Amino acid sequence: VIEDEVSIGLADGLPPPLAALAPEQAVLVGSFSKSLAAGVRVGYLVGSSSLQNRLGAAVRASCWMVSPVMVALVCEWIRDGSARQLLLAQREEISARLEIALDRLQGFRVSSHPGGLHLWLHLPEPWRADEFVVAAREQGVLVQGAASFSVGRAAVPHAVRISVSAASTRAQLAQGLELLLPLLHEGPGAVPALF
Repeated sequence: VIEDEVSIGLADGLPPPLAALAPEQAVLVGSFSKSLAAGVRVGYLVGSSSLQNRLGAAVRASCWMVSPVMVALVCEWIRDGSARQLLLAQREEISARLEIALDRLQGFRVSSHPGGLHLWLHLPEPWRADEFVVAAREQGVLVQGAASFSVGRAAVPHAVRISVSAASTRAQLAQGLELLLPLLHEGPGAVPALF
């Protein structure tokens, strides 16, 4: 089992990772770039001692190594408590942004997770995700359709992923969401049809 916790580093109160419960059957992959600071290109790969040689070879084959200076910086942040302070600040910011998004999108079906960097907006009829992505882009707002995240040929929900962390400020996030509201209320007839 490969457990990916790259995007859940901001969530609080999570159960222990599978790798802690079944270390011989699970490998844990994570990153500090989402939980501490975007420029921190340092991650971690945790596996049992029996897998360490193979995991090390896989890392070297794919990226060789990260900047030693960046690794030293993260290690120092962990030692001196800065990492904890950065994590708490990130959690607070993401929580505030999710609150803004959920407030603006009240009345629409939204799926989100506390500490999540994005949310899913389930589009009202008769919107199709591909049409909504184009209409939103025409308003200057970038969202991504669910099909971009699907595997295989199963039916994909008519939903879009909205990043709450991409906007530079909370005000910019609120403004972008406000631009989506007329589209959601008026439907695709309010925008030019796709050809």
